[in-house]
Amino acid sequence: WTNDWGEIRGLAFEFYELSSRLFREHTFEPSEGCVPWLKLLNEYSVPCCLCSRLDAASTDHAVQTAGVDKYFTGIVTADDGPATLEETFLLGFVKLKRPPSRCVVFENDPKGITAAHDVLAKAVAIVGKHPGYELKNAEMRIFGLDELTLMSMREVFSDMAPI
Repeated sequence: WTNDWGEIRGLAFEFYELSSRLFREHTFEPSEGCVPWLKLLNEYSVPCCLCSRLDAASTDHAVQTAGVDKYFTGIVTADDGPATLEETFLLGFVKLKRPPSRCVVFENDPKGITAAHDVLAKAVAIVGKHPGYELKNAEMRIFGLDELTLMSMREVFSDMAPI
């Protein structure tokens, strides 16, 4: 290892260039059940927003390569300037023109579940990256998007008065 800042900066730049090239060359695929779920939501005119921690160019590449770009009415990226997950979700709700209490965040991380609740949104946890017991605060836990139905989303909102 080295204490030479010039060499460290060069290594960091080299790492960034390599990871960027690998990202651009990667072909992304939607997870199992994703496309049918998004099609169903679109069929019933349920607006969807993708919230990404990546920059706009990287997010667009991933979404277009996966072939799911047509299902999202809004996309929030790092270029929009959110500093926290809460801000990211709130920007998404604004783009959807929906109050947070009428939105569901699909998340696979306990911090994301907490962030969704902090902004008064509902949360559906996708078990996988973290075990189910770490995602216990979500309104619903699933193992894949193929488990979802519109009726299951109604259950998520069952504690709320109808519009």
